[in-house]
Amino acid sequence: MKTLIAVLIIISSANCFSAEDISMLNTLKGKPATLYDIGKLKLEVAALEISRQKSGERVKGTKFTLDKVSTIESENTLGVKLSYSARSKYITDNSCKQLQLNNQSKFNPEVLAKDLWPMLDEKSLKGVSRNLTVATELVDEDNDQLTIVCY
Repeated sequence: MKTLIAVLIIISSANCFSAEDISMLNTLKGKPATLYDIGKLKLEVAALEISRQKSGERVKGTKFTLDKVSTIESENTLGVKLSYSARSKYITDNSCKQLQLNNQSKFNPEVLAKDLWPMLDEKSLKGVSRNLTVATELVDEDNDQLTIVCY
């Protein structure tokens, strides 16, 4: 009986879609995603997953806590921004540079390019990697208007 009810619900909900809706889906299926779109999507998913798993963790040997990882994009660059928080007395240019070095080793542009676009040849990967960026943002835990960003 439960199976019959479930089948009836599925059939009745399937009838809610108009021919126009289905036509739009078919139109979307005909539009190819660019390699850039695919790589950007992979980066966005990775950033979300890292944020989900690591948000709130203290960075070993520092007073900073990872808040989130997000993607950044401009006309000529694509990358990740790692945002950390701490008390204002720890937010300095030097601490930003130290965390930035750590982040650049974890998100090496050459390795990142290979992970995002494994189908590219070495020459193309080298060119792409020059346009991948890693940013570090330090945010005062009591005043989120006080920030330092380094690249």
